[in-house]
Amino acid sequence: MIVKRPVSASLARAFFYIVLLSILSTGIALLTLASSLRDAEAINIAGSLRMQSYRLGYDLQSGSPQLNAHRQLFQQALHSPVLTNLNVWYVPEAVKTRYAHLNANWLEMNNRLSKGDLPWYQANINNYVNQIDLFVLALQHYAERKMLLVVAISLAGGIGIFTLVFFTLRRIRHQVVAPLNQLVTASQRIEHGQFDSPPLDTNLPNELGLLAKTFNQMSSELHKLYRSLEASVEEKTRDLHEAKRRLEVLYQCSQALNTSQIDVHCFRHILQIVRDNEAAEYLELNVGENWRISEGQPNPELPMQILPVTMQETVYGELHWQNSHVSSSEPLLNSVSSMLGRGLYFNQAQKHFSNYC
Repeated sequence: MIVKRPVSASLARAFFYIVLLSILSTGIALLTLASSLRDAEAINIAGSLRMQSYRLGYDLQSGSPQLNAHRQLFQQALHSPVLTNLNVWYVPEAVKTRYAHLNANWLEMNNRLSKGDLPWYQANINNYVNQIDLFVLALQHYAERKMLLVVAISLAGGIGIFTLVFFTLRRIRHQVVAPLNQLVTASQRIEHGQFDSPPLDTNLPNELGLLAKTFNQMSSELHKLYRSLEASVEEKTRDLHEAKRRLEVLYQCSQALNTSQIDVHCFRHILQIVRDNEAAEYLELNVGENWRISEGQPNPELPMQILPVTMQETVYGELHWQNSHVSSSEPLLNSVSSMLGRGLYFNQAQKHFSNYC
């Protein structure tokens, strides 16, 4: 499985966008502030034009020889770099229009001043001063708009950074933290032998998706191995219990033969012990034509099993038995038939000894 979007790459991309947005918002705000550094100078110069306009009228009325010098100062102030730089694309049209009207009206006023036309000046000075006031007001509004723009850019940058951080943390929580918590929970359940936890999400496009797929496969294999080990342990436990039960039955049978006189009652007792321990549902011991001992009722639906009762390759009789679980009872019945063979051997030896005496 190929990791489409590694966690490190996703985090690096998110941090890159956060840094980029921070740089852009800060840069635009600084550029806007830099362009506002000379706004106060422009407003002061524009405001000084009002005073200079009245001074020109005073010079004209009093016939001052400084009229021409003051005209030059007014023109220099009107065409100062800080004002001529307003004719750029990002300056509002209201500011550029007011400045253009001032320049056009100054050409007319300068011409009238050079001719000494005092009546024209007195008739138009108030209108020109109003145009200067409107220009100053437009500059003030422009400076205020730039301050508001700086605030808006800073606020937008902050909101953008907060949004990026929020969605980055949300994505990390959904695609990293939550899968890791599920992985920890599943690991703890497996530690306690519980393999029934919900499968992990393998659709994640990062390393955790690959880890979840690998973990699910590993969990499935461990579950199979755990079940096989459990089955093996249960089987061994059953075998041990069965072996213990066989030993107990054989011990009881051995105790039944541990008498001074071995007779038919001993053999019947052995068959009773075997049947009481559910090793067989029906038992029958046939010894030639003399003895026929049985325990239980024969079942016509079950096959009759026959074992020879032997001792030192001598057949003394047959042990017939029936049980629904043949495979589990057969080892015990083989041992019982051998024990019955030894018992019959000692029984005949006792008879010979009695006859001899």
